[in-house]
Amino acid sequence: MKMQAEVIREGELEKRSDSLFQLWKKKLVVLTKDSLSLFPDGHKRAKGKELGFGSILKVDCVERTGKYIYFTIVTKDRKEIDFRCPDQSCWNASITMALIDFQNKRAIQDFKSRQEMEQAAGTQERRLAYHWMVNQIKCLGLKWDRVPMKESEEESWKQLGFLQGH
Repeated sequence: MKMQAEVIREGELEKRSDSLFQLWKKKLVVLTKDSLSLFPDGHKRAKGKELGFGSILKVDCVERTGKYIYFTIVTKDRKEIDFRCPDQSCWNASITMALIDFQNKRAIQDFKSRQEMEQAAGTQERRLAYHWMVNQIKCLGLKWDRVPMKESEEESWKQLGFLQGH
């Protein structure tokens, strides 16, 4: 069962149809932090179409006439969906801000994931380097205390779990 997302804004927009005549049709629109849902005939009871922000590239082509603001939502597969709203409603700004917020949060999550993966890889490289160094010391017949190490390096090795009370 899908959890209900917090509604940022709800109201009416007009969407240009994909048909030959490209008529404007009124839709009930629900904007959340993750998506824009469109319901036909202004009723949430009917099955709606959800445009997840993960599939939206940008809000584009904003044009203001005397009565309406026209804008286009461009999806990642380059599909263009045209909308219009009354001049003072600023739906285009609401959708754009929610999309930017979503994209920023996703970018931060991706960055943190990459950073964690790089740190894990770096830790593994340090472990391999340490074991290589220990093997070289053993091959040379040296004792551990004869290998100079700065206190800061020693502390780093201890934190990584390589040195146990040396």
